[in-house]
Amino acid sequence: MGQFAQQFKDYERYDDSDCYRKSVPANLSSALAEILISSCSTCDDTVLNMREVANELLAMAGRKPTSNWAVGALGTDIQAAFDILQESKFDRFMDATLNAFQRLCKTHPTARDDVLRQLNNLLLTANMGYTVRAADTDRLLWESRNEGAGGVSSLVAAADAVKDISKEALEHLEQAKAHLLNPASSRSRKDAVRDAMSAMEAMVKKLASNGDFEKATKKLRGEKVWGNDQIVKDGHSTWGLLHHHHPDIRHGQPAQTDIELEEALYWIDRITAYVRYMAARKRILGR
Repeated sequence: MGQFAQQFKDYERYDDSDCYRKSVPANLSSALAEILISSCSTCDDTVLNMREVANELLAMAGRKPTSNWAVGALGTDIQAAFDILQESKFDRFMDATLNAFQRLCKTHPTARDDVLRQLNNLLLTANMGYTVRAADTDRLLWESRNEGAGGVSSLVAAADAVKDISKEALEHLEQAKAHLLNPASSRSRKDAVRDAMSAMEAMVKKLASNGDFEKATKKLRGEKVWGNDQIVKDGHSTWGLLHHHHPDIRHGQPAQTDIELEEALYWIDRITAYVRYMAARKRILGR
């Protein structure tokens, strides 16, 4: 029994109705191969890394190691192995995928965070029921996607919207996503909302070129170019409501309140909708 089957012993009884929990969606293997090939190309020794990744996949696919030393041929080997694995049992495909990415992250550790970000964004976009996290320096683990999936998707969309606007906002959104992947934890739910708030704060300050959130909001409203005023001020309104209902939401405050998952998803959806709106308006304005 492989690692995935040991970790998710009843996966064959899962339901694929809301996301893919026991089958592989179309085109996922091609997209996974693209990430691996692209990530290997940034390594110091592209060919060696591609051979190691290809051989991990080929072994799981029941094929002999590659004899190729050309980048193009190795890319074909990686894709061909994934094509075979997609027709295999689901748990074998999942083990092979994890092994290949684990091999890449082990030989190129400085790229691990970026590789995992790309991988998890792909899995969420493909509506897979699992994401990957780093268990330690050399080991990756599958995690089951859960009730927080909708909020994670909203955070992914917001992160994509701000990636060329505010690095700080992007980092907070990525942190919020990581917290929301563990929504059973009260602390994780609150931390997810807190980081979403921080992302919104960072973006508003950047758009207004003002280091004070309240003053930045007033400046944006005063410019009269950001669209509907009710929307423009909603970031500040949401900020105030959260501090009113959860005075401990920010760091340095004693823990007093809990945020249930449904409420956490509400605040995250509201914040990310605002972030996407303001990011879209920035592009329209050409600023």
